[in-house]
Amino acid sequence: MKVSVRVTGPVVLPTGKTREWVDLEDGATVRVLLEALGYPAVQARFFRVAVGGDVAGLHAPLKEGDEVTLMVPIGGG
Repeated sequence: MKVSVRVTGPVVLPTGKTREWVDLEDGATVRVLLEALGYPAVQARFFRVAVGGDVAGLHAPLKEGDEVTLMVPIGGG
């Protein structure tokens, strides 16, 4: 299955892009997607993830055509 991935903020995907399609096996989760992108589970805690605009956890299932957004929380003050 294919899912669309985009990143926001000061991050780019390992390919240097801010958006791309990723092929995954049926039944893949957000964690599997992050690992396929080259982000091991330990780095996953640095991202907030949305699937179809809704906040999702690492174990959220993905389906064909989902749009996944990776956001890096930025704070300041």
